[in-house]
Amino acid sequence: MPALAEASARAGIDVLCFYDDVGTQTGMQIAPDMWRRFIRPRWSGLLDDLRRRFPRVRTFLHSCGCIEAIIPDIVDLGFDMLHPLQPECMDFAKLHRRFGRHIALCATLSSQRLLPFGSPQDVRREVRRLKAICRADRRGMLCPSNVIQPETPWANVLAFAEEARAPSPSD
Repeated sequence: MPALAEASARAGIDVLCFYDDVGTQTGMQIAPDMWRRFIRPRWSGLLDDLRRRFPRVRTFLHSCGCIEAIIPDIVDLGFDMLHPLQPECMDFAKLHRRFGRHIALCATLSSQRLLPFGSPQDVRREVRRLKAICRADRRGMLCPSNVIQPETPWANVLAFAEEARAPSPSD
């Protein structure tokens, strides 16, 4: 197990966050079969060791881009959370229906388009749409698809935060 993961788990961290960008906006950076042959076994060993030694720790995987081809593998490996489902290249509603019972998915707002260039009303509308998708099972996390870019208007950041906190119509 990598030393930082072990030290963090030993210190009592609740969620270990791993970052492994393997996608581009048009597909995988590495063929899915190669990912399964060379990368998946490493993840499997690390996660198995982590769960054996620190059963309470939860795992979060960040991988930008269109990684839809390996989401079944990510679920099978036992990751607890996946971030982001990048809206430029993946359909959150479709993937939530397929995998939402097995892994917490990040319902992400575009850091490339919506947050920097949309209006506050556009941001609010998208937050409401994503909340509606997750409403039935409450399995989803609202967040930006990546860092909030410096050109993002403060009004859009506030619209995101306010709408995310607002009660849903069925609450």
